[in-house]
Amino acid sequence: TQASNSTISNCAVFSESRPTSFTSHPTPNAQRLIFPATTMFAAALIALSTATQASNSTSACLLEVVGHPTIDLSPLTLVDQDYSVASHEVDGYEYVVNVCNNLNYADDTCIEGSSVCQRHKKTAQSTDVFGYTGSIKMSWSDPDTVYSYNSTISMEMSGTACSATSNTTEASTTIVFVCSNKEFLMLESENTKTCAVQFLFFTAQACGAPRYTCSDGVKCIVTEDNSGEFGTYDSCATSCNSTTV
Repeated sequence: TQASNSTISNCAVFSESRPTSFTSHPTPNAQRLIFPATTMFAAALIALSTATQASNSTSACLLEVVGHPTIDLSPLTLVDQDYSVASHEVDGYEYVVNVCNNLNYADDTCIEGSSVCQRHKKTAQSTDVFGYTGSIKMSWSDPDTVYSYNSTISMEMSGTACSATSNTTEASTTIVFVCSNKEFLMLESENTKTCAVQFLFFTAQACGAPRYTCSDGVKCIVTEDNSGEFGTYDSCATSCNSTTV
């Protein structure tokens, strides 16, 4: 039985490592969060307002690594609709995606617990599961060796057996999250021979929130270089027995 079929469709064109323009094509009644074209600092502040609530988020959405800002992707989870992105290789098909949670859409193939599926646009019947929520793994990619403006977050998932490889491998999805003051999802690449797909998700949530350290055993303070031992203020306050910054 098919569940909710409401999706947010995204399309983007860019030529540099950060987006300069994009076009969004939402389905009727779909809502989209667009950040104003302000500075990257402003984008980080937006992420901070939600990342400070990381203790209430699921572990699949959290990434806490010393030397990096704390990442909480839970605000990107859609409740009554899904993201959808058209396939570049298979005409008439699209990928339906949710972040850090199960899809709202479901059918006999794209079962509960799926986070990324491929389906036919007109019939809305799915063909494969490209990622299960329970398989999510997150990590940092630091092309400059240490955390920098060029750092991104990778979310990897595995799905059903890939028929193109005679079921010797599993379908897979990688979503690369890029710190940005605008928010949109786009397809970067897909390989039909290995059932692999990769998306780019530009969002302020990828800018993260600062780490904290306990100063003199009584006060939690922000570490500008993200070297603090605590990924969130709440975890610092609990250990430091402090209620003020």
